[in-house]
Amino acid sequence: MTKRIIIIGCGFAGAAAAVACAERGMDVHVLEARRHIGGRTYSFHDDDFDAVLDNGQHLFMGCYHSTLKLLRTLGTDRLLDEQKNFYVDFFAANRRQSSLSSGNLYIGSLPLGLLSGIIRSNHFTVSEKFHLVRGANAIRSMRYDNARELTITQLLDKLHQPRSLREKFWDPFVYAVMNNNTHNACAALLVEVFHRAFFASTDDSHLLISRVGLSELLAPLDSFLKGKHSVIEYGKTVQEIRIESGRATGVALSTGEFLPCDAVITATPAHQLARLLPQSALSMPPFNALEQFVSSPIVSIYFLLDRKVMDDEFAGSLGTTVQWIFNRTKIHSLGGKRQLLSFVISAAPYIAELSAEEIKDICLRDLHSVLPESRKAVLLQWKVIKEKHATFVCFPHVEALRPDVATPISNLFLAGDWTNTKLPATIEGASQSGYAAANAVVSLQ
Repeated sequence: MTKRIIIIGCGFAGAAAAVACAERGMDVHVLEARRHIGGRTYSFHDDDFDAVLDNGQHLFMGCYHSTLKLLRTLGTDRLLDEQKNFYVDFFAANRRQSSLSSGNLYIGSLPLGLLSGIIRSNHFTVSEKFHLVRGANAIRSMRYDNARELTITQLLDKLHQPRSLREKFWDPFVYAVMNNNTHNACAALLVEVFHRAFFASTDDSHLLISRVGLSELLAPLDSFLKGKHSVIEYGKTVQEIRIESGRATGVALSTGEFLPCDAVITATPAHQLARLLPQSALSMPPFNALEQFVSSPIVSIYFLLDRKVMDDEFAGSLGTTVQWIFNRTKIHSLGGKRQLLSFVISAAPYIAELSAEEIKDICLRDLHSVLPESRKAVLLQWKVIKEKHATFVCFPHVEALRPDVATPISNLFLAGDWTNTKLPATIEGASQSGYAAANAVVSLQ
């Protein structure tokens, strides 16, 4: 008999779970409370800009194996543009532009692209290069479990990484990958990311950027599921997961409708899952730890300028509140004399509490600081987007609480970037968890 699977949420975790379950002949019913696909990773057309904007800018990497598998299945991997080698430019006030890249250097089967790139880079002093190569090489010999109780700051202290290097390399990397700062973030996640991105193969270190809005990457999911006799329903809010005798019998919607099923996969953030479970379930592990998963915001800002001020597709910004600048005009081949830029500020809860006008002024000052030519440009339009629950904060004690796919409820499975993926809260972690949840459903008796 065909298994009827309900998946709650349709971000990358829910999409991966839906594709994997449907491919195995299950009857999949995806319920998404929002009116769009992608969860916390989506795009929309903005009439003021007459352009597609993302709720937050994302880069992909070659080591995003689960994500790329999902996009290949949907036929949208072609919409990602891949660097030939890892390459990042950095802007800084009153300093020349610098860069960091990696090559295709191997010793035997061991890729040394990042280490050779550090040595060649004009981004670091000779002393900083020595310390960074030594630190990165030490991380290469570590394993996830060796660093699970440490913060990244504690790990960097052990590796004798100087302050200047933390400002130039470690802080920007951690903000970008973990939406966190080094004082809070679990060091085991840094170790895992380094192993996957820089010490597996050179292809894994390559950066990929979407040439379309993020929602377009998952857009074919509707038709894919229809072809597998499955469905996504938008604007469907789940009120409760019904549990009887240790099994999920189905879900109750806010409309009063009840949908029975053979299994449930939740692909929601931790704080949303806590609202879906009956009180009796919240007292048992891992559900009794859900309240310890707190959120970290990401603020994205868009500027439409009357002229071009930036040639790079994207660059890190050092010594500023803004951490990354993306040239949307170049990335999306918009053409014309105007330029659309997006700015990213990660892990800054105090910024998320400011007014949009205050945030705009901060970004404008930072832009003028790192790109002085921008002072001549006229700001035609601007927009601030606050994603206050963008990711969970990966404290070391929280890392130990991240739940596995299976739960004490025999047919209730968890997916999402906050589950036990050994990765930070990334698109790859979400996709990986979705496939893991689908595999667990397959083995369900």
